[in-house]
Amino acid sequence: MLGKRDLEIPVYLVTGFMDSGKTTFIKETLDENDFGKKSRVLIIMCEDGEEEYDEIELKKKYNANLVEIASEDEFTREKMDELEAKYEPHIIFVEYNGTWKYDTIGDEGKLPDNWQLVQIMSLVDATTFDSYLQNMRSMIFENLFLSDLIIINRCTDDTPKQKYRQNIKSINRKVQIAYERSDGTIEQGGDDGVPFDISGDFIKIPETDYGLWYLDLHDHPEKYVGKTIEFLSVIYNGEGTKDEYFAAGRFAMTCCADDIQFLGLKCFYDKSKELENKSWAVLTAKVFVDYDPDVKDEVPMLKFEKIEAASEPEDHLVYFS
Repeated sequence: MLGKRDLEIPVYLVTGFMDSGKTTFIKETLDENDFGKKSRVLIIMCEDGEEEYDEIELKKKYNANLVEIASEDEFTREKMDELEAKYEPHIIFVEYNGTWKYDTIGDEGKLPDNWQLVQIMSLVDATTFDSYLQNMRSMIFENLFLSDLIIINRCTDDTPKQKYRQNIKSINRKVQIAYERSDGTIEQGGDDGVPFDISGDFIKIPETDYGLWYLDLHDHPEKYVGKTIEFLSVIYNGEGTKDEYFAAGRFAMTCCADDIQFLGLKCFYDKSKELENKSWAVLTAKVFVDYDPDVKDEVPMLKFEKIEAASEPEDHLVYFS
């Protein structure tokens, strides 16, 4: 017979900065999913916002208990064990403080072993997102880079959805993004396309738009399969690459100067070793999708057509904003 500590407890982590709508989201989730009828719910609240919980209503309507953790130092494994023993929850929501480090929960093992973190959801206020991107980029990206679902709320017709999507996808390609208007209407996707013509069989990628194309290629490879692409690229065919292909791409600054990554694609060419490693070139190649054993998934790749030597641009990085 299984003991209480042998049973997994699903944990839903809701992140976001102050007044981004975390409390409202949790209350709406409780309403929409009939929590409490057959389950005991525990809500761990890590900051006070403008919206408040009614503890009497929580207990009566959802069979939910509310516990406040006032400081990051209080969020300990011992405290979580104590809460489990006291409330014996079936489901846990953690309304997390957006200024706290994620490893307080994740990497340092602050959650009991039988607490299963099943989904990370982040709330973003569209009216303040631009300001955060300009002034607190590293902090807001730390909130978003492990999220499974990001809800950008308080959207209007003027909300730059494509800009927000591109910034988010630059650090978390697999996340699902939803846009919520002030009336509660939810819009999925919000992809306004790319700022260059992809209608023909030949597509020339503007130098400044490589990052946007790279993200769109991985999100919607079907738009590019079979088409020929031309773009400025740095070539890598050194250690780690095989004779039949090289890596082509650009370096991108996704978060800050300390977070630069290579956005590259495998380009198959039987004379790849003849190319100069780390050289700059204008590459022409055809897009296809195939299984890549290195990443254990089907991903976009390139088939070499031609290459022309090029000079390194004045700014070798690409951006997403």
